[in-house]
Amino acid sequence: ILPIIFDALENGGVLIIDEIENGLHPAVVKQIIDLFLCENTNPLNAQLICTSHSRELIETGVRRDQVWTVNKSPQGVSSLKRVSTIPGMRAYENNGHKYLETAFGKIPTTLFT
Repeated sequence: ILPIIFDALENGGVLIIDEIENGLHPAVVKQIIDLFLCENTNPLNAQLICTSHSRELIETGVRRDQVWTVNKSPQGVSSLKRVSTIPGMRAYENNGHKYLETAFGKIPTTLFT
């Protein structure tokens, strides 16, 4: 995956990674995200779009406007919402804790529904 990451950083553009935490150590995932957030390592403003079920990725280092959630209605319709648009969210709050408190929408509570 490193050649693809470095190519995106060197040439700009968008890199999409589904479930970025799968198969990678959490520290490595954090370093990958940091590469895209740092002006020195990302001078062309390459964009990383990734999905994750890991709340640790949103706890520190990313802004609320960089985090989006996907919620599914009872009818099966998915919708996207930027965390910064959720009423009551404050810039200094821990996004991971707010996620567990269901501030971003319903989280799975049972294995079977």
